[in-house]
Amino acid sequence: MLRVALVGLLMAIGGLGACAGKTIESGDGEVASGGKPSKPPPQTSPITQCKSLASTWCGQAFGCYVKVGRLAESAKKTNVDQCVKLFVEHAPCAEVTSVGADYGVCISQIKAMACSKWDVPTEKFGTIVEPTSCETALAFD
Repeated sequence: MLRVALVGLLMAIGGLGACAGKTIESGDGEVASGGKPSKPPPQTSPITQCKSLASTWCGQAFGCYVKVGRLAESAKKTNVDQCVKLFVEHAPCAEVTSVGADYGVCISQIKAMACSKWDVPTEKFGTIVEPTSCETALAFD
């Protein structure tokens, strides 16, 4: 399902350049000094994690698009913002019910994607494929 959403998103972006990343990590609830349990961090909702994945995908894409010379640095933020908006709408993040076990791997692999993968004309943006770990990163049950 995510693959379909990403391909659709990338096709819709067409005139944009690519996307930027920010991940949200949760704590482990270990005991703090003094023997008192630490306050557990708020749970990150699947919708928020979907938005984080969108931000990661778009940030990597447009960061690379700038790096390979297909987009001016001054246009990066606008393109990232539009990309995240489109991703959140097309995924659609509002319908994500859970995050798969490969979510963290997906985020890491997106961040590790070589910029050479993004060195394509905007009309070919839809041909860029996410890592296979991303196929089950989000569930839409």
